[in-house]
Amino acid sequence: MLPIKQLFKRSVVVLTVLGGMMTFSRRLATHHLADADFVQMLQPSATIQFRQLTAKVALQTNQDIPVCRQWPVVPYRDLPIQEPTPYRAATSINLGKSMQAYFGTLHSHTSASDGQGNPEFAYRFARDFAGLDFFAITDHPEFWFLSNKNHYEDLKRASRLAERANFIPVYGFEYTNAVFGHYIVLNADKPRTAFQDVTIDSFYAWLKDPAQHSALVAFAHPGFHDYRIDQEFHHFAFDPQIKDVMFGIEVIHWRDYLKSLRGFFGQIPYVDEAARQGFHLAVLGSQDNHGGNWGLRDSTRVGVLMPSLSKENLFTALRKRRTFATSNQNLQFAVNLKLADGSYAMMGETVKKTQLDTSRTLELTVRYFDPGCDQRPARLEVVRDGRDIARYDFADPAPPAQVAFAGEFKIRIPRDAKDLPESYPLYVRFYQGAFHNSYPMAFTQSSPIYIER
Repeated sequence: MLPIKQLFKRSVVVLTVLGGMMTFSRRLATHHLADADFVQMLQPSATIQFRQLTAKVALQTNQDIPVCRQWPVVPYRDLPIQEPTPYRAATSINLGKSMQAYFGTLHSHTSASDGQGNPEFAYRFARDFAGLDFFAITDHPEFWFLSNKNHYEDLKRASRLAERANFIPVYGFEYTNAVFGHYIVLNADKPRTAFQDVTIDSFYAWLKDPAQHSALVAFAHPGFHDYRIDQEFHHFAFDPQIKDVMFGIEVIHWRDYLKSLRGFFGQIPYVDEAARQGFHLAVLGSQDNHGGNWGLRDSTRVGVLMPSLSKENLFTALRKRRTFATSNQNLQFAVNLKLADGSYAMMGETVKKTQLDTSRTLELTVRYFDPGCDQRPARLEVVRDGRDIARYDFADPAPPAQVAFAGEFKIRIPRDAKDLPESYPLYVRFYQGAFHNSYPMAFTQSSPIYIER
């Protein structure tokens, strides 16, 4: 006879599968096109200029910067790793406001649901072994339905104990609806289970409650389960009352990014579909750890631009969508749009027409620095309203000394396209390393800058 807890966990899995199969439809047959087929390139309508930079220029500092330094991470060792980029506080990859990228993950599980290890050990592992700057545990609360233990309060307690000056632990949960999709909920006072909601509208009503004013919610791995593609997230049906709560969307999941490009209708990526509905979202990279290897499952990270590492700065940056998704764990990366007054808008910001000058072009600047020299740069794509409008391909350099591990792109984009909506997202994708089966060795995508015409 199985213990009640194990029996319940297995029942949840069975019910999830059965519930999902109820929505299995004709969409499955049409949606299984090769993901790479959804990368659509329009007639180029923007120009890109590239120049190689030194690390000092890229990071706007006079400080000596270690280049091509390797930081091996050995799991399960007794001593914590060293801070991998101690120079960050004195540098800025961002133009205008001084900002550096800090790295972590916001989607992971423990034995409190369908993962391994307890939350205390997970936080310690992410902090001391994986060397993350921040880390969230987001177990499925549906597994707690028959439990007398207050798992969420235990998680909050473990989070408080794990905090350090160089590590921000985050608590949350993964709202798990078999039909309407999964949502990552961070910093909520109390959890919510899908068993409490008949429709997704009642979950959204819960998010509108003033008691959840501190919560931040992200759409988890859209399109990952084909069986619910007809119902997932109500295809981003917009509710203006939760626009500020819904802060992000996962575009890299288990190192896969191609699924994020196809969207619900096979036309434009999910982040662009959400924007057309009214959601302005940050992009996230997700390891979705279940195996007790928090932060080390692969190199996928969320890069968050902050002036320094603190809990307040982290949540401010998430609310302002200052993120990029990456599978390069050390990459410093920023995208800026020049405004009429000479200042710069950052990734995630909404730019109004009155903030732009009267010229017929937008000027976008992309800067990067790869301190580990992990992979050579291969390609940059500029995406506007879901379509590639420009691409820059790097030639394979003969001597390694010619590889640009720090650089800057200047991109000029016409503003007179007649087919653009009143508000549209503008962002870039950056590829590094050789491509294999449509995948680069490392992939990075910026959160959009949202342009209002």
